[in-house]
Amino acid sequence: MNPEFIPNHHEQLLINSIQKYFRGDYALIRLSPTMLHKNIIDASYIFRFMLENNNLVQYSNLIGKKYLNIKLVLNKTVSEVRTSFYTANTRKDPRFWMSCAHNYIPANTLVYFTIYNNELYAFPLIDEYQSDEEFCNLLSLISGINLEDDTKILIELTDKLKSIYNNQWIESVSPYKLNPKDAGDTLESKLGIKANSLISADYKGKVELKTKLDTSTTKDTLFSMVPDWSISEIPSSPEMILTYGYPTNKPKKYPDFIDLYVTVSNVPNNQGLFMTVDYKNELIIQKHRDLLGNEVDVCCWNFKDVKSRLESKHPKTMWIVAESCELSDKIHFRYYQVELTQNPIFTEFLRLIEEGHVTYDWRGRVKSDGTKYKDKGHCFRVKPKYRNELFGQTKNINLY
Repeated sequence: MNPEFIPNHHEQLLINSIQKYFRGDYALIRLSPTMLHKNIIDASYIFRFMLENNNLVQYSNLIGKKYLNIKLVLNKTVSEVRTSFYTANTRKDPRFWMSCAHNYIPANTLVYFTIYNNELYAFPLIDEYQSDEEFCNLLSLISGINLEDDTKILIELTDKLKSIYNNQWIESVSPYKLNPKDAGDTLESKLGIKANSLISADYKGKVELKTKLDTSTTKDTLFSMVPDWSISEIPSSPEMILTYGYPTNKPKKYPDFIDLYVTVSNVPNNQGLFMTVDYKNELIIQKHRDLLGNEVDVCCWNFKDVKSRLESKHPKTMWIVAESCELSDKIHFRYYQVELTQNPIFTEFLRLIEEGHVTYDWRGRVKSDGTKYKDKGHCFRVKPKYRNELFGQTKNINLY
């Protein structure tokens, strides 16, 4: 992401307010004095991706200018602004211009663009105009969303969690040893959910459950997903481990095995692996950088496939915190804190990858001859403090 487009604290608060009601993909563009003086705005990759993905403007096929009316939300009102989309005659740079933007948007204002009901909206993030209850009421009116509405399935699940909470301590499915995953397995067993690796949400396909102990400092697992090997330089997970792994640290238990248990972020790790976002080709790419600084592509995922997996896995998610204790020499759990998120924002997912807050974990091993491959689910994860940015809205659920 262009560092000029990174929101400051007040702008982020406004973004959080907008995303309570508008949870689709979005793009941020800061309007520089040059843009406003020359009457041109550069259309960033993510802005173009959003337009093309919603079939509003296809810059790759654009001849001449295309005109649309943008809905501008400013000063607690909504107005339509005629906007032209075009490519520059010289270098074919993709651009657009909102008519007379310099008359109503100050220079260096960060503008939040999103699409709702197939219409493009622009929200200038001007704190003094858009930070009060009246602004939120306007957003609710535009979007038709009532934040107090709950679906029947959420009420049903919440009632079950309250019942479990009232029963206090629940014996672990593995009562004689404390394993991090047991808190989640115990809760799902209590809810009648069988252990699974489905790509859809856990509870009736509608609500994903993510449970961790209150002593945990790990990232939140979002979903497991291997790269698209058909378009990757590395052809498979076993080959990935053989190429970038290291001798197992459990040689007695796994003789002649190669391990790869690493986190990949936006900067090279000890294996030289790092992750980037290619908006032009709509790919998330893992690369390798050697000690001389040479870089090669390793594997990748298509935007479309990742977006589908993220949205199918997290239509609604309950993030549940548990504590543990020993009763009669057996491990027990008590579930006491629940946070609800809904509708992840894919463009935010991409931004968090760029900033290193969404990472990817390789978790597997294979024998050096390529046989006996094992994995614990290679997955995308997010730092808990950035969960609200990915989902745009969080709601605490009271179990008392």
